[in-house]
Amino acid sequence: MNRTTLFALSSATALAAFIALSWPQTTTAEPKKPATNAPKAKKGSQETEVASQLDALISAEWAKQKLEASDLSEDSEFLRRATLDITGQIPTADDARAFLMNNDPDKRRKKIDELLESPLYAEHWSFTWSQRLLAGSKLLQVAGDRGGAYKQWFRESFASNMPYNKFVHSIVSAEGDSDSNGATAWLVSLQDAGEAGMAASASRNFLGVQIQCAQCHDSKVSDWKMPDFWGMAAFFARTRVRRIIDPETKMPKGAFEIIDMPRGEVAIPETSPPQVVDPRFLEGKPIPRVGGTPKSKEFKNPKNPERTFIGGPADGVERRKDFATWLTADDNKWFGKAATNWYWGHFLGAGFVEPLDDFDITNPPSNPAALDYLTADFKANGYDLKRMIRVICNTKAYQLSSKPSATNAKDDRYYSHGKLEHLTPDQMFYSLMGVTGIENSLARGMDRDRVEMLKQRFLAGFVFLFGNDEGESGDAFNGTIPQALLFMNNPQIQAGLKVGPSTTLGKILQKYEAVDARLDEMYLSALGRFPTDTEKKYFTSVINKYQNSKLIYEDVYWALVNSSEFQFNH
Repeated sequence: MNRTTLFALSSATALAAFIALSWPQTTTAEPKKPATNAPKAKKGSQETEVASQLDALISAEWAKQKLEASDLSEDSEFLRRATLDITGQIPTADDARAFLMNNDPDKRRKKIDELLESPLYAEHWSFTWSQRLLAGSKLLQVAGDRGGAYKQWFRESFASNMPYNKFVHSIVSAEGDSDSNGATAWLVSLQDAGEAGMAASASRNFLGVQIQCAQCHDSKVSDWKMPDFWGMAAFFARTRVRRIIDPETKMPKGAFEIIDMPRGEVAIPETSPPQVVDPRFLEGKPIPRVGGTPKSKEFKNPKNPERTFIGGPADGVERRKDFATWLTADDNKWFGKAATNWYWGHFLGAGFVEPLDDFDITNPPSNPAALDYLTADFKANGYDLKRMIRVICNTKAYQLSSKPSATNAKDDRYYSHGKLEHLTPDQMFYSLMGVTGIENSLARGMDRDRVEMLKQRFLAGFVFLFGNDEGESGDAFNGTIPQALLFMNNPQIQAGLKVGPSTTLGKILQKYEAVDARLDEMYLSALGRFPTDTEKKYFTSVINKYQNSKLIYEDVYWALVNSSEFQFNH
């Protein structure tokens, strides 16, 4: 039997078993009866209580839409989903076995807490946010191994559970040397985009508003006008990103510095005479310029020759810091909602507002009451990201099976069944590191720093190979043909799926002699569950037919890792 035939047979068997699962009910907090009005958020409320209130609001929408929710996920499905979403990789075989054998009715809540305290949480969310804000930027290309400052800053921010409003304020108001202050990374990544790119990115990522539609003309699909866009851009008109010059060699270093000039205004492009725009917050009035209308001679920016800039009087106003303060204020009607919507979308597969960065009167949320309630709880509890994740992951909506019911198969707005998504590049990479044991192989004869450097380069290759289409956000990902080719042809992956002294499969065969025990461990390692009786019977017969050879175990393990069940978050 060749590898292709076995893959087809095992994939069909695994998929059929997966779809046919009975998805038994598991203990979680039961939602309260549907409420007509959203409950009020309270500081210090128990996360499970807030989750139950959210479920009440969501189930009320199910009733309105005549949707029957799917059953709760099996323990193995929940564990795999939560581990991937919170830490960016699949559970280990030991973790899966311990969780599945645990009869504690409160084990799901405890597992969520455990995952949030894992060092992998900070690593995963550091990568996720750097991809979201910096993907495709020159920073990642130029900095190379010098990117330690921003990576460390992101990692420490999530490890310490920095409040989200402080996290964003630090990024938007950052200044100084990029080698010393990792929070400067976002501004450095936008150095060529100028004040227009900074304004568009800030609006999209932190407010969930696509105001860039009004950059060249008044928007035809929303109420935003050119003065709105350029009024926001005016807060960044004085910001400069400069290469740091080595005083000895007089050559540019790999680091950058962020400074703000004492003067600088912005004008709407192609207006004559130049129409200077006062800085303004969204839906706010223009902020009068100190010293009145600028009278300095206009000049052209060589990087953006089509755009006119005005020197203006030096007034010393730190506009960007003023913008950061307004952006993250409690009374900013977009800031908290945008964060809540993005995190809900990350964990549930779709935000209350879709696309995630398109809050607009013409694009209402699927469940306004649930969005408002979760946002209010987020703000009332100090913009605590870990708390919000606890709330989301403790909802019944999050813990539903991805197997649809007769009424909800087409539902993609109301969360009546679990999500089904391709693993992201980093999830795939780290999960493969675990199921293959590649890191163990790399560690032989190499120091830890060298191993980590090789891992990061390998990960960068994954991100590049599975890269997004131009214009997509860095955290979006869709499976591609190159992914399938990588699995079939990459020598490291192929070697990692074989029996060897350092591979996961090799260690399984060394530890266990019985076919049943080996199959259990292979399934737990790759899929986070025990094989069904049907699967175990089938593969046992195949393995015995080929006289328990190492090659047949390699074929079975290869089939598991190449199955849809491994390559999807479900």
